[in-house]
Amino acid sequence: MVMNIKKIVLGTALGLGAVLAATSSAQATLIAYEGFDYTPGESIGGKDGGIGWRAPWLTGSGWDLATNVAGSLSYVDSYGNQLLTGGNSLLVGSYISTASKPARTFANFNSDGTNFLSGGTYWISFLAQRVGPKYDTPPAWGRQANFGLFANAAALDGQERFDVGRPNTNSFTGTPYDTWSTWHANGLTNNGAGYAKPSNYPLEDVTFVLIRIDTDNDPNTGDNAYVWFNWPNLLSEPSISSAALSDVGEVDLTRINQVRIHCNGSSSGNTNAWLWVDEIRVGTTFADVTPLVPEPSAIALSVLGGLGLLVWRVRRRQ
Repeated sequence: MVMNIKKIVLGTALGLGAVLAATSSAQATLIAYEGFDYTPGESIGGKDGGIGWRAPWLTGSGWDLATNVAGSLSYVDSYGNQLLTGGNSLLVGSYISTASKPARTFANFNSDGTNFLSGGTYWISFLAQRVGPKYDTPPAWGRQANFGLFANAAALDGQERFDVGRPNTNSFTGTPYDTWSTWHANGLTNNGAGYAKPSNYPLEDVTFVLIRIDTDNDPNTGDNAYVWFNWPNLLSEPSISSAALSDVGEVDLTRINQVRIHCNGSSSGNTNAWLWVDEIRVGTTFADVTPLVPEPSAIALSVLGGLGLLVWRVRRRQ
């Protein structure tokens, strides 16, 4: 009987470990997730992993310049909480004058133009880092590289609405130059990258980007977007007053249904743009887009608790 108990205990330990691992990697109640779990060295075009997407990644003619690379980007907050990551990552860019613009459309978009983002609050997060050739003096990067949100997009034909990254130098106003910025297009007020708002967070650092969007489901009124960079506590939802950048009432965001990553090629003496991107999440709560790697102590306690319960039950049967 002792030998049988040992076998049962060992089997249960392995089972509990598997369950805990599966639980820790679950993506909560996400609307969409992309962790780029694809073969390194291959194009992103046609890849269809993740959850919550209508179709595979689109690249378009001449835009097939986005490559899966090995390893994930990572983020650890000020309290030691580590963002849960998996798979590999995506390198978007261009060696020539042609831009790279891989895009993916959310699953709950209908061909008749039904809103993706109806009235309510939505959260989006991703990891990104500006890489590639640059100059020694500001602006180090002269060409646009950004994460964009598009509306009414059935393929690559939607309207650009809200962007996080950095526009071309000739469209940029204000300093510092080489930091994360936001801008909107096709809005109700000032449009385009010429109205970019810069933050103090360097583009060259791996950055956890967190976006909150509040929509009213009315295409004739502006909605609100708030952005944080490297939010210091992944266990605590930020207030809108703490946002690093905000876009309030300037653009309609109720028809957002596509993520597009835009990196321009070289032009007029400016270097071509590259952006390294990972862990795209879209959800209805802050917790949806900030899952954490579980603490080793928590896993150990769960396993020990399960083993103790098992032994107690086995002994009662003897």
